[in-house]
Amino acid sequence: LPKESTSPDTPAVPDIELSTLPEGSFAVTPAASYFDGYGFTKEELENGALAVSFTNQYQEIRFRFPDGVDLSKYDKLVVTMASASPEQTDAVALKVIATDAELDEWSNLTPFYTEWGVVKYPGGDVIIDLSEFGDKTVERLSVMSNEGAFDAEVYIYRIAFLPKEGTTPDTPDEPVIPY
Repeated sequence: LPKESTSPDTPAVPDIELSTLPEGSFAVTPAASYFDGYGFTKEELENGALAVSFTNQYQEIRFRFPDGVDLSKYDKLVVTMASASPEQTDAVALKVIATDAELDEWSNLTPFYTEWGVVKYPGGDVIIDLSEFGDKTVERLSVMSNEGAFDAEVYIYRIAFLPKEGTTPDTPDEPVIPY
């Protein structure tokens, strides 16, 4: 993974050692699950990681899980990421979107959960407890620039869902590839 930033104005990002996931976890590389978005640039890095640059507030990159992730079997979302600069104070929001999401007034799918102000420097796991949403199936994850993300760069290394304790859900043999 990158040791140097893709922007000359930001410090180098250290290597990220991916944590070991429990058996039955569902994990994808960001490059394999990238879907769409607006107002960003991305660069694919080794091992399927992405460097994502935002220039304004409310820009987002979206990742899709075509078969959905059933939260009756998984209860934690883990996004392994790094903010490119220690000066970022409010880098991104992580928006979790279900298959039954309704459209908002701007025709965007409404997330059932949003984690605001995510800053992870020098990097690591952002763990979101989704146990209260066992009736949902996750279709998408959006990473959106917040107010403090002007000219921001983040690195996204892995997206994973951890199984509920005592369960071992069936997981695909291959990473999810969006359609």
